[in-house]
Amino acid sequence: MQDKSRTPVGYGHGSYLQAETPKLSVRIRSGTQVGRGGYVGEEKKPVAFVWLDEEAEVPEMQLVVQVDFDCIYLWNEGRPARLQDLYPKEKSVARLAKKFEDWQRYFSKYYSHQTPTKFYWGRFHEEGLQLARELQALLIDRAIVHYFRPVEDPQWRSARKIEL
Repeated sequence: MQDKSRTPVGYGHGSYLQAETPKLSVRIRSGTQVGRGGYVGEEKKPVAFVWLDEEAEVPEMQLVVQVDFDCIYLWNEGRPARLQDLYPKEKSVARLAKKFEDWQRYFSKYYSHQTPTKFYWGRFHEEGLQLARELQALLIDRAIVHYFRPVEDPQWRSARKIEL
């Protein structure tokens, strides 16, 4: 009987052991809540996705994404922060920091105090939320990321925080 976990390499060359493919799973954080789930069913044809309970520690660091003038887009403990300074050795965070800087430059370039309602707030927040979600995914066990509207946004007084 032939072992199915071994794949022949060629005539007279033996075989190699196939590595097990990892199960597909998802892990997300929304504020202090962490959700983890996985697919159920056969390896190539999953039939359902199931959320599983997970106890997770709440990270101490709380980062706030809120754009401001002077190239500021991130706040840590009420002070401006830079992703490159908080996580200097992580290339994925550095790549994301460049996207944040482009997003912040767009605000500085196109926002006008004379006509704040003519700024593209919907598109601007959509992009900012996407970047904040990417940052939360990268720092899932190290920080909680929040997204706040800038003070210049006409809806700032009524709804400062937008949930990720």
